[in-house]
Amino acid sequence: MKTNKSFTAVICFYYSNKDLKEEIYFRGILRMLRDKKMFFLIKNILISIVRFKRVVRFKRYNPEIYSILYGVSSRTQKKIINGNHKGLEYFAKSPLCTSAKKALLNESKAIKEFNLIGVKTMKKINIQGDFCYENVKGENYYNPNLIYKKCLMSYPITKKIKVSEYFKKVTNNLDLNLENIIDLTISHGDLTVWNTKIDNDEVVYIDLERYQKFRIKFFDIFYYITSYLFFTLKSNPIEILKRTEFFIKENNIEKHYYDIFLVDLLNEKQQEVKDGFIYIERVNFINTIENLIILSK
Repeated sequence: MKTNKSFTAVICFYYSNKDLKEEIYFRGILRMLRDKKMFFLIKNILISIVRFKRVVRFKRYNPEIYSILYGVSSRTQKKIINGNHKGLEYFAKSPLCTSAKKALLNESKAIKEFNLIGVKTMKKINIQGDFCYENVKGENYYNPNLIYKKCLMSYPITKKIKVSEYFKKVTNNLDLNLENIIDLTISHGDLTVWNTKIDNDEVVYIDLERYQKFRIKFFDIFYYITSYLFFTLKSNPIEILKRTEFFIKENNIEKHYYDIFLVDLLNEKQQEVKDGFIYIERVNFINTIENLIILSK
């Protein structure tokens, strides 16, 4: 697709480590003003000034672009281009390393799998690169019962397996019955309030890069609840367990699936730390999971 290029004003936001986080182009500034996000704009400009970074630059770039968001440095680092092509708003993911491309290819596979069972996801379009999607309508808000009934109840069983086989690479003494047969299903892998959009009771999954075909049943809904209570509400382990157990009882879910989920999640987060992705909130999250395992016995 050929487009005219011209100079445009760019406002730069930065992460706490002073790495570039986002570039807001002129059209993006107008969009933020239209959407009444002046406070967000001013706040981030002030943060950039405090971090002694250059706030305004001029760049020669595609006038369709609203902004470019740069992911934190990681094995799946990418940039996300937000734009508008002939009235159609879109976002395009561009991998910055080989592992990031593999994650985006995995996301493409996930979109097909979830669409097959009637779970709505991002709609792929051919505007900017191989991983370009139409903007998703809706809001990010917490509604576990809607997510469970609209989406997770449609998940197919992909495998039946012993607990010992599921955790064959993990040494644990967490009082699980290793001979139990459990169901595995497909999984979004990172199902959170911020990775779902809800519009008039219609749910859309976004950011499916952590998709897995064989994961413990109910993983997604348990992670949806846990992540919201921990990261958004800052709930303590006792409150998280209380609210999760209420959901389990309300929906007649077998409790041992929650216990297995906690072990599974702990293994995943500990592996991420071993891979070098360490920050204080992740460490606190691991401590919370460990406390939940103890409390849940």
